[in-house]
Amino acid sequence: MKTLAHNDRIRIATWSYATATVGTARGYAVEMNEPHRYGENGPIAEENAITNGHCIVWSSYVGAALVNDPSGAYHAQKKAEHDAAIIVSNGETVEIDGGIYTVDVLPGQRLNPRYSDPIKFVRRPK
Repeated sequence: MKTLAHNDRIRIATWSYATATVGTARGYAVEMNEPHRYGENGPIAEENAITNGHCIVWSSYVGAALVNDPSGAYHAQKKAEHDAAIIVSNGETVEIDGGIYTVDVLPGQRLNPRYSDPIKFVRRPK
């Protein structure tokens, strides 16, 4: 089973260039560096997300841009990010922030992401 963390780059095997980033309520809280608001390591942020009906784990498509880059540096950087991304598959089991999740790739995402959150993580009961 793969272990994923906040800000990890992920993709599905058929994406030729695109990646997505894993986000977590706890990871976001740690990034904000406000322990008085979210608790040490973000447990309050996770509780608030659950209470308010929000996801505690998500993915966000990392976009690309049309650039005038004769050197090819931008495209080389994007290709390197793509190649380094962790490949996940629909139905795969992963661990994120101590929770066990099933990867749910939304329909229509086979060639490239069509949505800002192309990969969902469905939490398994304990």
